[in-house]
Amino acid sequence: VGGLGSGLGGFGGFLTSARHEGTLRVKKTKNQDSGLLLFEWYEAYALLEKGRLSMYSDKAAITNDSCIPVMAIDLSQVTAVKAAPDSPDFELILPLDKAEFQATSTEDCVQWVAVIRGVVDSLRIMCNMNHRKSQIGGKLTQAAGATRSMLEDAASHVKPKSPDH
Repeated sequence: VGGLGSGLGGFGGFLTSARHEGTLRVKKTKNQDSGLLLFEWYEAYALLEKGRLSMYSDKAAITNDSCIPVMAIDLSQVTAVKAAPDSPDFELILPLDKAEFQATSTEDCVQWVAVIRGVVDSLRIMCNMNHRKSQIGGKLTQAAGATRSMLEDAASHVKPKSPDH
């Protein structure tokens, strides 16, 4: 399973800062209006970090700040992670395409899939939490506006006391 390293980070059980790296074979299929584009298998050094899976030409390229990944997938865009049982193969399904991977072994595949699913699930939970926060914030703003309106309306009906009373 050479070259495999893993670190789980995050807060409150979230795996959004998980880090995992190792060698993977990759094939990306893209579904476009003009038809299906298929790319051949190639070997890459993969780095999962900060919610992104990036493919580099080799391990040394990761340390080079000016090196651009051969391919990068934002895991918040992944709609499904599929793994074949007893196989080193797995897929990441995206809205318009899919990426197929082949790990160095079945055990390595199980590790990759577990970490990727953990990150994808954590990103979904965080997205849902942020959505709920914005909904609650909107409702609080509406309630504050309604309360202010009611107070202004009530104040407009109050007659000022005359100075002799």
